[in-house]
Amino acid sequence: MHSPSGYRWLLVALAVFIAATAFACNEKKSTPSNTTPGATSNGPLPTVTPYTGEIVSPEEILATDGTATKEATIDWGFMFELSGPPQVTGFGQPTSDGVKMAVEEINQAGGFQVGDTIYTINLVERDTRSDIANTLAVATELVQDKKVKVIFGPATLGEPEATQITQQAQVIHLCPCQEREKNALSSVEKAHGESQWAFQTLLPYSLLIEQAAQNFKVEYPDFHSMALICQNSVTGHDICDSTRDAYAAEGVEVIGDIQYFPVGTTDYKPFLTNIKRAGDPDFVYNYDNPENTPTIVRQALELGIGRLHLETVPATLVRPLTGVPLTVPVSAGAAPRQGVQPTSDKAAAFFAAYKRFKGGDLPIANFVALMTYDYAYMVVGAMQKAGTVDDTTAIAQALETFHYNGVAEDDLFFNTRHLAVHGTEPCTVITDPVKGDPEVQITCTHNAPPLEAYR
Repeated sequence: MHSPSGYRWLLVALAVFIAATAFACNEKKSTPSNTTPGATSNGPLPTVTPYTGEIVSPEEILATDGTATKEATIDWGFMFELSGPPQVTGFGQPTSDGVKMAVEEINQAGGFQVGDTIYTINLVERDTRSDIANTLAVATELVQDKKVKVIFGPATLGEPEATQITQQAQVIHLCPCQEREKNALSSVEKAHGESQWAFQTLLPYSLLIEQAAQNFKVEYPDFHSMALICQNSVTGHDICDSTRDAYAAEGVEVIGDIQYFPVGTTDYKPFLTNIKRAGDPDFVYNYDNPENTPTIVRQALELGIGRLHLETVPATLVRPLTGVPLTVPVSAGAAPRQGVQPTSDKAAAFFAAYKRFKGGDLPIANFVALMTYDYAYMVVGAMQKAGTVDDTTAIAQALETFHYNGVAEDDLFFNTRHLAVHGTEPCTVITDPVKGDPEVQITCTHNAPPLEAYR
């Protein structure tokens, strides 16, 4: 059984899958309404401007100057959900692939130079088995027995507990773990204090949900009111309360209270009827487990509720909604956008290489490999900038100001809370279930990161 925090993050992570793989989705970023990007406990955000300094390329990271006289191997820890429930391994395995691909490329290139030494990387790989207790045991082993200086993972379960171990040991610890935004990296003070060796490689939802609401207002100026129907769980409240607050802040009228239904509900009509009694929303946001979502949307349409539905169902499952096309705005980070519609030659090359790496069978959420792949190179670059592979405090400080020209984005960096920053991509996903197998059309446009991201 998953802990509440682990399960909450798992479902929120799956919400990102939807944005990237033409799942008709999104606007469901899980973050407390009182968690402002870059906020400190002492006052307002600082005034900042976008970075204009050096952005390092992978070619520069792999370059050597001919002065190295030594060779050495360093161990990096690796702990991901490689076995267990598919809804967990579906995120754990691709993120683990990203690390392995990057390390393999670095080693095949001959390693990287720091000072007078060429280093190659040995991955000490561990399967957390999608179990929190085992994740803690693995983290302890990597820190105490293997004495690694760098750890990647886990993708979801056990991160808050494992992070306590890695930060006490001053180990550089990167993971695509949303819980960090609310716990270890909830303030600038923590990111530069007790959690200064922790970094979140997933674009923070506190930025993404607000950007999504802003994009919606631009893309759909005629839609002015919304209603929400959501699962009555910690996850449901977390996602739906944040969604309501973000859209309300953009001037969208929220009709009635959020309708929270019990977990396991199959007949949503009583809750939908409550929405209808409260008013006539232009669009409806719903959250439940993906397999139940088509039922919610179908029943809402049968009752004539909402002209637009933001929902968590894959486009290929919209089949029950015959005759009712759905147009769904998606605000996805750069990594999800590359998975849907690569916008650079290097992104296309990455996914071709990833397909070869997987023997021709890419995972459905293939883009999440970019949530670790680019960042493995960034750790190497930070080591070079710091001039050490052992002093983790110096490496962490170098990561704080390191900017990287990666696959997902041409300027990847961490803000002052050690949260990954890159552009957000408003996409429109159009499904037309009238034609047997629904046609899916996706258009995306590139935006620079919002100014708040730099803080």
